[in-house]
Amino acid sequence: MDSKVHFKKGSTEMVILKLLSVGDLYGYELSRQAASISGGVMDISMGAMYPTLYKMLDKGYISEYEKKVKKRQKRIYYHIEPAGVQRLNELVATYLEVTEGIMKIINHVPESAQPESPDTDAAPHSGSSSDPD
Repeated sequence: MDSKVHFKKGSTEMVILKLLSVGDLYGYELSRQAASISGGVMDISMGAMYPTLYKMLDKGYISEYEKKVKKRQKRIYYHIEPAGVQRLNELVATYLEVTEGIMKIINHVPESAQPESPDTDAAPHSGSSSDPD
């Protein structure tokens, strides 16, 4: 499985909650906005989005309502609830903490790999050389 898929799967709930924190959206709008805002990185498929939406509905993070858009067409809109706002704040805090920790590891240079600096305590170089005069 593609590593990008793993990262996206783990952040889908946070992305959906963030988008809903701005305003109520229906499923296709959620997917389209996630892809658009992220420059295509968070292209959430309907097959991944709806199970996440249903899970969040069951947990009370979001609610849904129908809205008639044409004479015979209805859309299901999703709305973030106070529990969803709290969950979003927790997810963002955890994401930032984990990302910071990962970046520390990525940017870490072990002491053994750092360039040597002049050591004042080191023994002076002996003037002897094996080169003939």
